[in-house]
Amino acid sequence: MPGSDAGRGEGEEIQLVVFEIAGSDYGVRILDVREIIRVPQITSVPGAGEAVEGIINLRGQVIPVIDLRKKLGAQARELGREARIVVTSTEGRVVGVIVDAVKEVVRIAASAIEPPPQEVVAESSLGGQAIEGIGRVGERLLILLSLSELLQVDDGIAVATA
Repeated sequence: MPGSDAGRGEGEEIQLVVFEIAGSDYGVRILDVREIIRVPQITSVPGAGEAVEGIINLRGQVIPVIDLRKKLGAQARELGREARIVVTSTEGRVVGVIVDAVKEVVRIAASAIEPPPQEVVAESSLGGQAIEGIGRVGERLLILLSLSELLQVDDGIAVATA
């Protein structure tokens, strides 16, 4: 992945949680994922950013919830039965992100990950660092997201700390 190639061995593998948003597959490092839960009742927060669905109470901790579909610029839709909240912990921040479906956990060789095409990064509203790379798993392409970069953008809500 960009900026992290130094010292990477040929046989190194990265473990990813793969989920779907608007028909595309995305992956995040498993080390950034605390847990995956069904979507509970979400309390809306007045004045929060557009991508913020609200907050949830997860075992006594108030967790902000971001709709990743909105954050990625996909068309909003009703949550389906397969929708899940991926509870993430990056850089001491705990945030839940709603995804259409969690598909699998995969191991991918570091050599199967390429930087995203510059044209994609230049046109992305997410900023260049939010897309870490493109991974190849067989014939499939996974868009690898940096949750710390993606969730760094101010959504107008305080983020719980781990």
